[in-house]
Amino acid sequence: MKRAFGVSLTGDLYERACEVGFGLPPDRKRRHRLRLIEEAGLLFIHVPKNAGMSISNALYGEQIKHATIRYYHHAAPRLLRRTTSFAVLRDPVERFASAFAYARAGGSAHNQVAAPFRETYRGFGDVNAALDHLEAARSVYAIDHIFRLQSWYVSDRRGRRSVDRLFLFDEPDRLAAFLDRRGAAPLTHINAAPRERACFSPEQINRIRAFYAADVALIEAVRAEARRQRGHAFDRAMGAKMRAGKPAAPEARIFPHRDRAGRLSVQFQPGAQDGVHAPEGDEGDAPRPAVNGDQVHVIK
Repeated sequence: MKRAFGVSLTGDLYERACEVGFGLPPDRKRRHRLRLIEEAGLLFIHVPKNAGMSISNALYGEQIKHATIRYYHHAAPRLLRRTTSFAVLRDPVERFASAFAYARAGGSAHNQVAAPFRETYRGFGDVNAALDHLEAARSVYAIDHIFRLQSWYVSDRRGRRSVDRLFLFDEPDRLAAFLDRRGAAPLTHINAAPRERACFSPEQINRIRAFYAADVALIEAVRAEARRQRGHAFDRAMGAKMRAGKPAAPEARIFPHRDRAGRLSVQFQPGAQDGVHAPEGDEGDAPRPAVNGDQVHVIK
């Protein structure tokens, strides 16, 4: 059946069935996972190499495996209406570095690269060989989950975002607060890839970003949305202070600065009054305002 559907992984049979409109009933393991999701009230879309194993364990007590939001729309539409869906996104270059190290090692202490891809991936001589493999793939099913686009997991048939909440890998506090409010167990770090520090050339970085261009655009959109939410939360908090008769904080100021090594940075100086803390809400956990002397480094 896998050959007929043009896939190498058994799990991809269900994804392809969704694409062609074929009603492939879930097996016993999938029915069990659907029950766990309904009991938790949260549907986690597990994008590989984005701390997914840790999140799955915290929510469900076991691994939920990789499936797109389209699969759940097709196989469990009622479940989607009763739960909140979410996923974690990661900078594509960082994620590729993690996936590449994992691929060349054949997996980790907790998991292995899927058998159809394992020997090929262990045989990658360098980063360019891995990128050649991705660029030559005729379909998403010709590469393992660890290298697939993140946007593929969270988009509908038309390529539009279809997941309720998207969190960023580099903002773990927001994710942890979201899960804590829903009674999930604390996150632990599981399935860490072998520590192999990636050192990519500018050309390789350009190839990575070009291949994952849809992910780059999606993450930029998520960051822009988060900035808007923080701005609205700040405005609400300021309005509340003014209605309570408290003066607004003076305008923040930014000062250029060079350290002894000649590196350029900026220092953020908020108003002399108390920093305005936006109330923590379910739709976006506003981070604390910067404190005196916080620095944002500008890489030249």
